[in-house]
Amino acid sequence: MRLLNRRPDEDLHFDGFASRVHPEDRLALSESAERALAANGNGILDVEYRMLERPDMPAHWVHARAKAVTTDGVTKFVGT
Repeated sequence: MRLLNRRPDEDLHFDGFASRVHPEDRLALSESAERALAANGNGILDVEYRMLERPDMPAHWVHARAKAVTTDGVTKFVGT
């Protein structure tokens, strides 16, 4: 939770997560996700972005690399 500056009571949906990403980095994040999920994509998200500062949570950089995994019709990115 701390890595993504998420509080325990916040949802796990992409939009909530993306709202904590620096505005200048949101396009790169969404483009990387779109490439990974495209019909001709390889399913791999690989992107660097900044998490915004929040009370008791410092701003910081994240390099995310994840694989799209679909279970029971729901696709999620699993990785580091």
